[in-house]
Amino acid sequence: MDIDDHVLLLINKYKLKYLYIKYKYLSIIYSISRESYYWLLLYFSILITNKPELIYTLSIILISLLLIHLPIESYYYSIKSELINELKLTNTHYFMNKIIHINKLHLLKFNLLDYYNNLTFFNDNIDNYITELKIKYDIPLRFISLIIISISSDNYLLIGLFSIFVAIVSSLNEWKYIKENIKLNKQLLLENKIRNYIINSKSYIINNEINNNYLLSSIDKSKNINNSISTINNQLDMSVNICIMIYILIIMGNNINNLSPTSFFYYFLLVYDIEYVGDKIIDYYKNKKIINKMQNRLNYLNDINVVYNINNNNTFNNIIITKIENNMPKLFGENIIINNNDHILVSGESGSGKTSLLYLLKGIITIDNISITPNLKLINSISYLTLSNHKNLYDDYLYNIVTNYDQNPDINLINKALVLSKINHKFINNNYVIIENLSTGERIRLIIARIIYIIIIKNYKILLFDEIDENLNNDLALEICNNIMSIFKDKIILYISHNEIVKQLFDKKMIIENGIINYQ
Repeated sequence: MDIDDHVLLLINKYKLKYLYIKYKYLSIIYSISRESYYWLLLYFSILITNKPELIYTLSIILISLLLIHLPIESYYYSIKSELINELKLTNTHYFMNKIIHINKLHLLKFNLLDYYNNLTFFNDNIDNYITELKIKYDIPLRFISLIIISISSDNYLLIGLFSIFVAIVSSLNEWKYIKENIKLNKQLLLENKIRNYIINSKSYIINNEINNNYLLSSIDKSKNINNSISTINNQLDMSVNICIMIYILIIMGNNINNLSPTSFFYYFLLVYDIEYVGDKIIDYYKNKKIINKMQNRLNYLNDINVVYNINNNNTFNNIIITKIENNMPKLFGENIIINNNDHILVSGESGSGKTSLLYLLKGIITIDNISITPNLKLINSISYLTLSNHKNLYDDYLYNIVTNYDQNPDINLINKALVLSKINHKFINNNYVIIENLSTGERIRLIIARIIYIIIIKNYKILLFDEIDENLNNDLALEICNNIMSIFKDKIILYISHNEIVKQLFDKKMIIENGIINYQ
């Protein structure tokens, strides 16, 4: 999907068609209003030479036109700003909706930070795309202005030379666009190398083993490419300025015998018109480069596997797994019955298939052969899964962190979750929390508080806890697990833990050895 199709999709999906059409028509009206003022100014400057008594009349006409143009200009920029903001918001909504429905296995391997950065870049440059629509009207209208100048000054050479000028400047910009893109692609590769090296070098930095020569060399190469791009831009500007001077000198040379003190300076006013068109062409190619980058970001954002799951909160009595057969990952089991209030320890060596079993129930992985009641879609929709070793806290007010921005937070439930997670001593009110000020154990307990709150609010029926007590001391891990088993006594819990004391709390155990499930 190209950007035009994508913008059209947003406009239709989120009912922005009226606003979009209004902007397009206002772009034309605004450009015509500005150019017509310029046209009359040129015509009146010639007319006033022969009829100086009209100066007041003509001045009133120009002032009146200006008074008409100013509100048009103001309204144009207002509508443009509104359209850009609406497109940014709807674009964010569209792609966040896609990420909500992304294939869960894909999501585990997906870099959400990169996704957000690409989405931000695309949104930040939507104004360039919208501005580009107006530029397409500006150049033809300025061409009409030069035709009017040519007719009024009886100098038709202006039109021919202007056509040549536009063709040359367009060719220069096309040449610059191609060369610049080649260098930008090289720079992008370098920037990715520098980024990857920096974000993955914490252990090297701690041990003073960072390859500084490699890093500096990559930065120097990137700097050289930047200098090359600047040189290309300077060469373009110089070439365009030379073309403008040649244009003016030819026009003046052709009329050298008819030059008067007034007309001599009049020709230099043409510099404004020619430079305006040159700038608009340059702007067009600058936007073209940015839109090309936007297209790359759009391709990335659209390149995700979306699966629309059906949410179903029907009740059920138990989970009956008659047979599981899977080779990658290895997982085999049969005749497993899990009742509504069963709290089960999932135990086994690392890599035995414990997490794979949880992923199966949440719908993250598909199984070669499975016979299960109720159906997996229902189980997926009513299961809550925690990911081991996944820290996703952020600095914010306490209620926002615990409730994930619930607009109407249940304060009593928040306090209850803080008590159950054994971190209520740290927070009293809805204060701003700086995560870096919390210890590792406190962060884990704050995450557990959020998990408890969300499970109760959303009423998940099946809880899949993967190392929820990671890095907690024995006393805390034991007490929190007891609290979880107590408050969620009527729910199914599958609990993975490496804490030997916590394991003793469970009467029912699912021991997995090399992918083979043994349910006791």
